[in-house]
Amino acid sequence: PTGVIDFLFLFQPINNLIWNEVNCSERNGLITGYTVIISNSSITYNLTSTERYIILNDLVFGTEYNISVAAVNSVGRGPFSGPIEVEIGIVPGPVGSVSSIMDTTWAVISWSAPSYIPSDYPIITYEIGYHILQFDTCSMVDDDDIDIQMLQFSNSTNGNTFIAITGLNDMSCYIFGVRAYTENGYGEWIVIANETLELPTDTVSDNGNNQGMSFKC
Repeated sequence: PTGVIDFLFLFQPINNLIWNEVNCSERNGLITGYTVIISNSSITYNLTSTERYIILNDLVFGTEYNISVAAVNSVGRGPFSGPIEVEIGIVPGPVGSVSSIMDTTWAVISWSAPSYIPSDYPIITYEIGYHILQFDTCSMVDDDDIDIQMLQFSNSTNGNTFIAITGLNDMSCYIFGVRAYTENGYGEWIVIANETLELPTDTVSDNGNNQGMSFKC
């Protein structure tokens, strides 16, 4: 492959590294896997994955790492991406009990505080990300369905565990993600999906004298 992976992101605390696909025109064949290189001042090691994610085990708290990824096809390995620098910190656990109330163009998202919050690192804010789902059903979604690059973001501060999101499209399926943030970084995304309601429409029937009128609510 000649293409370079242009987006990497590490979800903490589970240390799930995800990345984008290589551009179609730069694959030069079927992508069969990926090579992940992890390094810091004392170590360098390679991992392989057949998916566009990998769980990075055995990373040390308080340690900075440089991480790059390259695509592999039947001929060999392509160029490595530019490295991202991450520090493995003690981050909050996932939020709990995420729920939604949906209307036509707005939604109220609520959740409960994480069961684990580091004692020396209180929650500064909750980050909420959301976007329209690209398929028709809201009934079966998981963390893999959230697209980081499509997300619109809002924040809930002052300890609030709810937020109103406005400006949504009616009759559309949205995925919402919520995560806690401390000085050490973000907790894991917890997602929920739901569909906005249909806007009420008025229908007018006219017999030429504007006498017949019916309303659909």
